[in-house]
Amino acid sequence: MKRIFTISFVLLFFNSVFSQGDCTSQVALCSGGVAGTVVNGTNDSEVTVGLGNNGCLGGGESNNKSYWYSVCFSTTGTFRFTLNPGGGAFNDMDWAVWGPNPACPIGAGLVPVRCSYAVVSGGSKLTGINTANNGGAGDITEGAGGNQWVDDLNVVAGNCYRICINNYGGGSNNFTMTTGGSATVDCLTALPIELLAFTAHLNTNQVDLTWITATETNNDYFTIQKSKDVQIFEDVFVVDGAGNSSTIINYFDIDKSPYTGISYYRLKQTDFDGHVSYSNIVPIEYNPNGESSISLFPNPVDANTQAYLELNQFEGQEILVVLRDVTGREIYSKIVVTQSNNELVALNQDGKLAKGVYLITASSSNKLYSKKLIVK
Repeated sequence: MKRIFTISFVLLFFNSVFSQGDCTSQVALCSGGVAGTVVNGTNDSEVTVGLGNNGCLGGGESNNKSYWYSVCFSTTGTFRFTLNPGGGAFNDMDWAVWGPNPACPIGAGLVPVRCSYAVVSGGSKLTGINTANNGGAGDITEGAGGNQWVDDLNVVAGNCYRICINNYGGGSNNFTMTTGGSATVDCLTALPIELLAFTAHLNTNQVDLTWITATETNNDYFTIQKSKDVQIFEDVFVVDGAGNSSTIINYFDIDKSPYTGISYYRLKQTDFDGHVSYSNIVPIEYNPNGESSISLFPNPVDANTQAYLELNQFEGQEILVVLRDVTGREIYSKIVVTQSNNELVALNQDGKLAKGVYLITASSSNKLYSKKLIVK
């Protein structure tokens, strides 16, 4: 195991714990659910969703007020809930559930296990998880044309899930959410880790992997995994966890045999009871035969943290680097004359990039390369 350092102070939950606007500021959902809660959450600064999520939430959660919950179970069985968005002109609420035991922030590569964005203003607004209400549709996710219900979620004792309620309509409505099913909800169970970041960075012929935890509960070990197709993952190495910790811990290790071409890395966490959770998935492009490529790290990046574009195998060339927002407006441009095969270009030098999604292009004399940068 290679651990860089430990910062020995108690994490104070970032001051935003009561806003519930981010996955990391979620609160525990207890038996019976919640009632009469005003949707005054904040925009999701982590941009954990809003990246497609296999059609769930329609890519818009990061732009609307949201509430995050964790729900854990002390017995095995089924889980149901009913969400009533309440009255008002803008009572369109969507939702998604991830699990079991997903780490925060939740990346676009982690597909929700249940979701619906079928609720619209007017008509019947009840939505949720309940096979009996699903009319035999048998679906577990649905878009705007759905019937607002999906089938029951089968859960196992000791596992936890994340629920995001997205106030898509943007109103200040009250809502109620009631839980049901045969499994017993345990609001005292903690998720095994709070993951602040997981990054993979191509460093010549190896991949440097770093991850940061804010808290760890009964955390046995981590497993770095990689895949060529995001379907079948191979274990790369195992790193011991801290067990129980309330301090920020930075981890670091190296994959010295990366796949050629585009591959994908993720972090698997295993607790002492054998339960597992997974991080976001991070792509890497490795071209050992001298083919040119670009990569971004870290990505996603905090608004006040430096992001870098790495130009691989461009030595001695002039490269035009352009940063644009989603509307196509140019934010930054620079001509880089590369001096080596691994040139770094700082993209957020003044720390003024707003939260959102940006397009990075790097053009040489005969080819154009592009990547998406997420600022959270």
